[in-house]
Amino acid sequence: RRTLVSVEPHVAQSTDREALFTAAAAYAGLANLEARRAQRLMASQESRRDSWVAAEAWYRKSLGAWKRIDFPDRETPLDLDFGEPTTVAKNLERCESALSSIR
Repeated sequence: RRTLVSVEPHVAQSTDREALFTAAAAYAGLANLEARRAQRLMASQESRRDSWVAAEAWYRKSLGAWKRIDFPDRETPLDLDFGEPTTVAKNLERCESALSSIR
């Protein structure tokens, strides 16, 4: 997280496709981790809510990076699987739904 946060200013102003793909994937990965934490049965409701809020924020950052990539479903750097913006959007909806049921 710290590394990603330290490069965010560069990514925020970058038009480099590789940097944007990498940021989008990293943000989504962090969101996925928070979503998994939120789904733990043993977690308190407050902890679950906090994890959903964090996941929602990371998914929003991921979508923000995806929106800055021209033709994101075309060629990716090094032909790696960086996920898809539609998956991130669906996961964001899942977070919003979970949060609305908790609040």
